[in-house]
Amino acid sequence: MTTTTNNQAAGQGYFAPAESAESMNGVAIKLPRVKITVWAIIIGIFVGICLILVFDYIWTGFNAYDNGYTIGKMLRRWFFPILLGVFVLYLGVQYLLLYLLNGRNRKHIGWTTHAGCVGFYPLQPITLRNYRLVMLLPGIVLGILPLLHGFCTGNFPVYFFGLYGCITAYLDWVMWFRLRKFDDEDLYQGTKDSYQATIIRRNYGR
Repeated sequence: MTTTTNNQAAGQGYFAPAESAESMNGVAIKLPRVKITVWAIIIGIFVGICLILVFDYIWTGFNAYDNGYTIGKMLRRWFFPILLGVFVLYLGVQYLLLYLLNGRNRKHIGWTTHAGCVGFYPLQPITLRNYRLVMLLPGIVLGILPLLHGFCTGNFPVYFFGLYGCITAYLDWVMWFRLRKFDDEDLYQGTKDSYQATIIRRNYGR
């Protein structure tokens, strides 16, 4: 028999409510697909434009001509190459981490294109300690670090690369936030649906 409860932990904000269903086989996690998609669009468009304007303000003096020139140059020269580069590198880092942290067996790694989400997921249970690295490291390496480097050096292509890297990592970061209450030794079982997972508890004392 399965009992469904709503997680009302403090600090979840717009990530709530995410559904949890606990049974003998573990805790089923289901993220709110529509809400996450809406916020991803808002962040991708509005926050992205604001960060580009901040970059212009720091490095060009924030006038209309420079703003238009910077955004136009990005769209003309860097937009599609950077999107493709981030996409390929993100998948590569994700696959490498899953391979190294889950038995170094390619048969333990699955591929999904479910509901518009493209990526790899573990076919075999993996400890949350390891899977948290899979969720966080690609976004840090391809998002936060290039974003900071590009901002500090005035390198707009690197800055935009990092910005799009952060947007690409958004769903993984939301899942990491949702799973923060579980113990490192609990097991993560992925599914073809990137918005769903099962957590197999191994330590009920924490």
